[in-house]
Amino acid sequence: MKLAEALQKSSTLNKEISRLESKISSSLILQEGQLPKGNVDEKYEEYVTKKAEKTKLSASINYTNNTSPIDKTIYDNPNVNTISDLVLYRSLLSSKLSVVKDIASNGTVRNLSSKDQIKFDSCVDVGIYEDKAEALQKEIENIDLKLQEINWSADLIEI
Repeated sequence: MKLAEALQKSSTLNKEISRLESKISSSLILQEGQLPKGNVDEKYEEYVTKKAEKTKLSASINYTNNTSPIDKTIYDNPNVNTISDLVLYRSLLSSKLSVVKDIASNGTVRNLSSKDQIKFDSCVDVGIYEDKAEALQKEIENIDLKLQEINWSADLIEI
């Protein structure tokens, strides 16, 4: 199984687990005279089975991500050696992007609606931060494409 398939299966399992949790919760107490929508014990057993499957799959995904090297022809960065490194690097860039967008947004001087309002000046060059945000966004999109390529080429290491 390819890593991408395992990630899709993991997402599907998350949805199924959430659905089961909801069904169990809504079947615990009923109005007098109503019939239960399903057997809670059966739903719980199904939940336990799905949760175990998800846990095993997650362990295999994490192991694969931590041990699979990145082909430097696909993504070349001296600090990125494994799939996990690339995922963490993407997360770092996303955090930076969030701060840069906040700086650009909060550093923008708003127009005054009346002469009586206090005038404010920006302490930053908003244009520079808008350019940084654009560059970070492009890099994140590039990494997303590279991760898709890597995930469809990497075989899941089942543990």
